[in-house]
Amino acid sequence: MLILHASWLAAETVETFFIWGEVAADAEGRKGRRRAAPRKPAGHPAQAPTSSLLTAARLSTGSGVTKSSALARLPTDDGQPLTARPLSAQGDAQPTLADWAIDGLALTAPAALSALVTWPTAAAPGVTLGADLRFWIAAARFALELLARQRYIPTLEEAGKTVVARWQPTWVDADEQARFQWLLNAMPPACRSLRPANAAWHPIGPLTLLTAALTTWVDQQVRAWAGPVQRALPRRLAPGAVRSWIDALFSPQPQVSGASFQLSGLVGQINRWLEDLQQATTAGFRVSFQLATPPAAASPGERSWVVHYLLQATDDPSLLVPAEQVWQEASSTLTLLNRRLLQPQERLLSGLAKAARLFAPLEQTLRAACPSSVALTTPEAYTFLREAAPLLEQSGFGILTPPWWQKARPRWACA
Repeated sequence: MLILHASWLAAETVETFFIWGEVAADAEGRKGRRRAAPRKPAGHPAQAPTSSLLTAARLSTGSGVTKSSALARLPTDDGQPLTARPLSAQGDAQPTLADWAIDGLALTAPAALSALVTWPTAAAPGVTLGADLRFWIAAARFALELLARQRYIPTLEEAGKTVVARWQPTWVDADEQARFQWLLNAMPPACRSLRPANAAWHPIGPLTLLTAALTTWVDQQVRAWAGPVQRALPRRLAPGAVRSWIDALFSPQPQVSGASFQLSGLVGQINRWLEDLQQATTAGFRVSFQLATPPAAASPGERSWVVHYLLQATDDPSLLVPAEQVWQEASSTLTLLNRRLLQPQERLLSGLAKAARLFAPLEQTLRAACPSSVALTTPEAYTFLREAAPLLEQSGFGILTPPWWQKARPRWACA
């Protein structure tokens, strides 16, 4: 029986996905004097040859797949990794962690994403998938869904003496946040056991590894898809550091060029925007917009469409607080079904001001003392549904649209 394992080569920035395998032992354990683990990493005694891995994983070298080697820190007893010993011989094991050299397949991030999301549900005869590989299949499918939903935002990061542009995945609704947390809790320890063959051992936590993997997948995949977008951008779109940042987002090289003081200022602006986005998804409530359908007799030029403002619980989207109720609240704390929100009126106004940057018709209502809704014409309502709603949703706001729009809008399907 061939058991397939896989994970990223653990590092702060993950770039290589590694697949290896072992042949499950089925003979009785050897008895005799106990042996210590090797001082220098020895070859894993039960590792499968790379030719078997290529066949079992339905891969071929080239196109992002190469033969490679790595080190695996594995539970070891009596001079052998426990996974290489039959179950009947592991009853009295007193394992310690030791490094083992393994040969396998190194995949680039795009090649790994493609292989994992299309991995057959049923393994080939004589092949079983290890818990670590099954975990990364689930993580890759989550990454693909984030890509399909366009759940990513542009960022700018200082990396030592350089500044790099990246596409960062984001999970803004309760379902996506719950799935990320589930993946985080479900990560097997084996996922953090691999490292490059020439690297020293440094422990890496599940949050760091999973976030780095999702970011690498999303960032590199967006860049791979972005060629036509980059060619369509006006050459005079923005001067200086801003233009360099945009170019770096759509090119294979993430480094951003420009004067240090310009880049530093741009990093600060983007970080403040990200902090606002983070606050919108962690405050317990978020500002939401609900579009109401007008009467059938309304004319296209009439402002008969109404977008209502609400506060929505992030952990229970069905829990909605109309803006009118928020303005009637005399206390500085809004309490609803064991949930508390500090300064609800200030949060509502702050959210509306940020949303108005993405959908200009909202700005007119900010002149009112207690804004609760905005009236739109039919063209404005279509612009809201088609263009503004996706941007608002990606920025952490809630969007409630009529049922007919949910049926009419295009949907992405992920295999």
